[in-house]
Amino acid sequence: MDNVVDNNVIENKTNSGKPTKKDKTWVRVLKWVSSIFIILFIVATCWMLVDRISNYNFPFFGLRASVISSPSMASVNSEYEDFLKGHDDRLYVNDLIFTYKVDSIEDLNVYDIITFVNDDNELICHRIIEINVEDNKIWTRGDANNKLDGVVEFEEVKGRYIGKIPGIGVVTLYLNSAYGLLGVSIAFTFIFGGAIILELDKHKKKNDDKVLAKQEENKNDTISYTTNNEKSLDSEQENISNKVEKNTADENVSKKNKNNDELDDITKDDFYEL
Repeated sequence: MDNVVDNNVIENKTNSGKPTKKDKTWVRVLKWVSSIFIILFIVATCWMLVDRISNYNFPFFGLRASVISSPSMASVNSEYEDFLKGHDDRLYVNDLIFTYKVDSIEDLNVYDIITFVNDDNELICHRIIEINVEDNKIWTRGDANNKLDGVVEFEEVKGRYIGKIPGIGVVTLYLNSAYGLLGVSIAFTFIFGGAIILELDKHKKKNDDKVLAKQEENKNDTISYTTNNEKSLDSEQENISNKVEKNTADENVSKKNKNNDELDDITKDDFYEL
C-alpha cells in the first residue's frame, strides 16, 4: 500500500510553477487588449486636444469626445422636476461624454442634450428646452440651473449627446495639460526607445544564432570531410595492400612455375644421358 502513488499528484507536482499553453494564451490576449485600450485612449486624448485647438471644428468623422467640468447636469433643479421627469441622464464632473454631429436643426428635439460654443468660446453641454426651427434658434439650460443659457444659433451646435464613460475624463484632462503632455512625451520616449533596444537586441541575438548555426554546420562539414578522407585513405591503403599481396602471390606462383620448369629440364637431360 505504501508504494501506491496517485498519478494526479505526480502530474500536479510536475506541472507546478509552469504556465500551461492555455495560461500563455490568456496572457497574450490580455496584453493585446490592454495595449489596444491604451493606444485608443492616447489617440482619443490627442484628438480632443487637436479639436480644442481648432475651436471644436475637428470631430472624428462627426464624433467628438469632451469632459464634463461643471455640475450643471449632475442634478435636477427642484423648480423643473416635473418638466424633467423621465429624463434621468445625469452627467457628472469628469465624465467623458461623446456627441455626434447634427446636420440639421430638424434632427433635434426638446430634451436632447447638446454641446455648443458660447460667446466665451467655451464648449457647453446642456439640455434643449425650446426650439425654433424657422429661425434656427435653440434655448438650453443645465438641469441643475435655474435660468436659460440664452439663444443658441444652430451653427454653434457641435453635437448631440450619445453616451459617456463615467469618471475617466480626469485622466484625459490631465493628459491635455502641460504636465500631462510632458509626461506622455517622456513615456513615449521610454516606450519606443525600449522597443527599439529590444528589437535591436532581438535582431543581434538572431544574427548570433545564425552565426553559431553556420559555425556548427561548418564544423559538421569539416568532421564529415575528415571522416570521408580517412575512409578514402583507408580504402586506398587497403586496395594497395591487396594489390601488393596479389602481386606477391603472382610472383610466388611465377617463381614456383619457373622452378618446376627448370626441374623438368634437368630431369629430361638426365634421362637423355641414361
